[in-house]
Amino acid sequence: MARFRSRLPASLYVAGPFAMGYTEFYNFLIPLYGLSLDMSAGQIGMLVGARSLLAVFLSIHVGVLMDRLGTRRVALFFVWTAMALAPVFPLLPWFWPLLLLQVVNGGAVQFAWSGSQTLIAQLAEGEAEYLGRFSFFARIGTTVAPMIAGVAWDLGGAWPSYALGFAWGAALTLALLRAPEGPIAMGDGRNPGRRTRLRVVDVLPRLPDYVRCFALMAIPAVAPTGSGRRRSRFG
Repeated sequence: MARFRSRLPASLYVAGPFAMGYTEFYNFLIPLYGLSLDMSAGQIGMLVGARSLLAVFLSIHVGVLMDRLGTRRVALFFVWTAMALAPVFPLLPWFWPLLLLQVVNGGAVQFAWSGSQTLIAQLAEGEAEYLGRFSFFARIGTTVAPMIAGVAWDLGGAWPSYALGFAWGAALTLALLRAPEGPIAMGDGRNPGRRTRLRVVDVLPRLPDYVRCFALMAIPAVAPTGSGRRRSRFG
């Protein structure tokens, strides 16, 4: 931990507001964009909800990729994906293409945030002091991002707003590039600290990963059952 402490404030504390603010930025913009296109409340609700669709199905897989390939490496990929998609929003004034774009971009933004959050947890090794500082700076992002997005929309509408989304991702990229990588496990999980060679099969979801994850729910320490709670209470 000592080899990371001096770098945490200068890198991940900066990444905190940009990573968490990234999600709030797009959450705020899509209703404005939908209203500008005269979409109904139902359509706007679908656009807002669609951003979490990939996270529902792929969060386990992305977490495995972070362990296998490196947390910062995976987070940067999703930041760059969101940056590339940001200028596409003003080009799609139709509901169904915009819905698909929202699904992909929403997943990328959420995985970028979860990667940043996971990275600080790995490097801080669970120390509450560093996690608390990161949380403080991250909350600044949730406060400031909608304000900045609103000003950008008032100044010019969708184009400057989503261009600012690209710039926001660039700032997050710089912060993550200055941060150290977290521990990396090989495919078998027994050789930490070594980067794996990226193969096509590595980026595909694997059923055993999901099975192992859901198997953890049977462990009382992870998801205590009623009998587990009684055992802990009465010894």
